[in-house]
Amino acid sequence: MYTVSQSFGLNIRKVIILALVVALFALPIAAFADGDALASATISIPSLNLSSSVVNIPLDANIGTWNTNSLGASVGHFEYTPWLGQTGNIVLGGHSTNDDGSPSIFYGLAAINVGDTITLSQGATTQDYVVTGTRFVPISDVSVLYPTNSNTVTLITCAGYNDETGTYDQRLVVTARIAN
Repeated sequence: MYTVSQSFGLNIRKVIILALVVALFALPIAAFADGDALASATISIPSLNLSSSVVNIPLDANIGTWNTNSLGASVGHFEYTPWLGQTGNIVLGGHSTNDDGSPSIFYGLAAINVGDTITLSQGATTQDYVVTGTRFVPISDVSVLYPTNSNTVTLITCAGYNDETGTYDQRLVVTARIAN
């Protein structure tokens, strides 16, 4: 059981992490505050036969990170990262498995190859990105969320399931640059 001081310390850490993340992205707080901001957004990865709507993954001050609980089988855009028409690192996430262990939207993401195309669309705007790399990072590595000076897309999903803990130890990260 947590003592009051331990609980207070955890809440302070969450607030500090949240403040750092928001400062890192240096975007206006209202950039994607509207829940309908991604109403017609989609992602397509032809090599994986993947097509999905894109929903908003809100930054949640109560947990000190993005809340993926309502993501379901959709691909989510990490709130306060750039979107189409903005320069920087568009960060999208999706579950690899559902709560019951069945495959989810990014289950086959490990099969993506350098050179494959990722297409993002919203309304009349469509942009292609070319995969430049894949890698596995520890679950605590937030560098994949960092802003970039170029138009990139980063896809993130869970990897490295640990049977002993019942959790994932890693993230699979796919990076792509804007196609010319």
